[in-house]
Amino acid sequence: MLVLDGANAHSNALRDPRTGVYERRYFEESMLREYDLPSRRGSVISLALVAVDGLDKVKASWGQNSAQALVARVAVAIGKSLRAEDMLALWGDGVFAILFKHADFGTTTIVAERLRRTVASLQDPFEGSSMRTTASVGLATAQLDGTALPSGLVGIAEDNLKKALDGGGDRVVPGFRDDMA
Repeated sequence: MLVLDGANAHSNALRDPRTGVYERRYFEESMLREYDLPSRRGSVISLALVAVDGLDKVKASWGQNSAQALVARVAVAIGKSLRAEDMLALWGDGVFAILFKHADFGTTTIVAERLRRTVASLQDPFEGSSMRTTASVGLATAQLDGTALPSGLVGIAEDNLKKALDGGGDRVVPGFRDDMA
């Protein structure tokens, strides 16, 4: 019999059951809190959107369950590569969001490239296939000055993820704006 204390039950309710990472709604609420903290004024925050490349092909060839298993493997690999203060969430179908607190543009770009390589190093996602697992990353970094909005950061990260995917995938596209009001 599984017994969860209140803290674990609450934490589990905020997480995606297939991947174990936070759900998008909780991630968005947490990002708003980060923006609202007066003590964060003047600091830098970064957002990465990480898409598993070729997920539609995986679904077509091996089925939905295999695609979900691959997304879960990628979630574990990414999670092991992050700092304790970073936040990982499932953003959409095969897309993860990572909130990097106190991480400047250069550092976040280096970390994103490391994450891309980590995903690419996953071995043989499907027995007997020649498929490689890769990821595309869209980055956005902002200076928190009390006027920037989370929607601006998300918009830049989404635009950069689209550029990475349109460029053939398996790449990182960074972006920095300090005027995202």
